[in-house]
Amino acid sequence: MEEVGGYPTWGEVFRYSNKEIGEPKPALYKCHDYDYPYTAYCEKIWSIIGKIMLDDCRVPNIDIVGNEGKGREGLLSYRLLRKQTEDLIDMHTLTYHKYSREQLKAMQSHLYIEDLIECVRLEVGDNDNFERLKRDIIETIILDSITNLADRHDENWGLIKSKEDKAYDIALYDHAISFVDMFTTDLGRSSEGWAQSYLKTVPQEKWTRQYLMGDMGNKLVGYISERYPNEFNEFMRKFNDRIGLFYQFIDTPGCPADLKRIRSNIREKRRLIEDKYIKGEER
Repeated sequence: MEEVGGYPTWGEVFRYSNKEIGEPKPALYKCHDYDYPYTAYCEKIWSIIGKIMLDDCRVPNIDIVGNEGKGREGLLSYRLLRKQTEDLIDMHTLTYHKYSREQLKAMQSHLYIEDLIECVRLEVGDNDNFERLKRDIIETIILDSITNLADRHDENWGLIKSKEDKAYDIALYDHAISFVDMFTTDLGRSSEGWAQSYLKTVPQEKWTRQYLMGDMGNKLVGYISERYPNEFNEFMRKFNDRIGLFYQFIDTPGCPADLKRIRSNIREKRRLIEDKYIKGEER
């Protein structure tokens, strides 16, 4: 592994030689720098479930590597852009389609779901590509809730734009703070269950920038089930069909955490969402 670049905010740029393919690939190296345990494994496992559940979103491939000298694992996150003719636009940048810098500062980057979707529409236009991106945004928020992701702010996802054909894909990255309370502790949730997001749903509720776990996060999922019932129910059907494939993939050799606990917690979170929000014939 050879260092080839500068120092982004979350890691160092390395060119990593994968022995299986015999050629170097650029990747960001990220050391374990959080108090929350198992961040490297959270990134790795979220990349697996994200690729399985979100058909058209781009999620980075992750390799876990040793971190000599610190005694903790690090990870390599591989480049999402596939060619030089692609650009990455984060969601924060997209919000300038609708809001001024002063407005965003006052809002503390808290966005309503419809506002976020509208900012994407203003970038992409009204077309089939936008309808797919809208679905991907909704599905991402639901999966973030199921996996107890704590850090989906507006700079941890965005759009990948092709300069050649003007096509767009949703890009998702930086999943270190995911599966919160789902690795090694007992179920860390309120009576209403887990969930978290920086996105808001209804104007009259004043949500802070702190972790929106428990009841407030579940209001977000509940809002999606009412506002976008087709997308919600279709994703839950897809999730149920594919969750077995995810369980096959997460038996990671050498993982220090009890992955049986993750299986159990995901099953209970899925059941909680279905019992609460899937109704009638859609059940």
